Order: sequence, then structure tokens, then C-alpha cells
Amino acid sequence: SERTERVARLFVHARRALGTEAEAREFMTAPHPMLDGRSPLDAARTDLGTRRTERILNALEYGLAL
Repeated sequence: SERTERVARLFVHARRALGTEAEAREFMTAPHPMLDGRSPLDAARTDLGTRRTERILNALEYGLAL
């Protein structure tokens, strides 16, 4: 399904940005203030939530200010 693909893509991005699978798993399941307290896993239910999560991961990966 589309959601499964979005979650898989986000997990790979999180793994690359954060360095380990454990950190990526924690990021994906923990509530995040920039996602209105939802986890990236929950946010991935929509394209908008996925894009917001990707912006967070890009900022982490490239050292940009959030």
C-alpha cells in the first residue's frame, strides 16, 4: 500500500540521518513536537505528514535549523 511505502521510505531516511537502526526506530515511534505530538509513523498516514517528517529528517541530516 501507499502508506507502507511511505513508512519504509521514511525509515530508510531516518536510518541515514540518525546513524543506527535503533535510533531510526525510536524516532519513528516517538511523538514529535513538529508533528503536533504525533509520531512520524502516525504522520505517515498522509502525504502532508510524510513531507513534514521528511523536512525534519533533512534538517537533522544536513544540520539545518528546525
